[in-house]
Amino acid sequence: MKTGERAREIHTRGYNCSQCVLASLSEYTGLDDDIAKSICAPFGGGMRTGEVCGAVSGALMAMGMALAKDGNGGTGTTVSACAKELQKQFKNEYGTERCAELIKAADGHRRCDEFIAYCAEKAEKIINENK
Repeated sequence: MKTGERAREIHTRGYNCSQCVLASLSEYTGLDDDIAKSICAPFGGGMRTGEVCGAVSGALMAMGMALAKDGNGGTGTTVSACAKELQKQFKNEYGTERCAELIKAADGHRRCDEFIAYCAEKAEKIINENK
């Protein structure tokens, strides 16, 4: 199962966007699903305040876990550059990374599965290009 599909499947079980993305990338982070979901519990709904989309937050956490194993920004490139790239791509695709704006534009949570799959797949691609 592709990473985006796995993230969507996790979402069908009631987990928030951040939990779905981080848990779907466990092969890169080394986290088991329960730990990933616990870490991300407060990040759904834009950190519960409508700010940064939980899917983006989950992707950033996964990239940090996968690329900064040495605590020093990863190999060949910095985690900062990778984080900026993911956020730039997301904003280019959807116009914003603010949860409240995404939800408003999407008539509620209709497109959360799309955001989740997008972030999981983009994070996986960035991780593979920079590990």
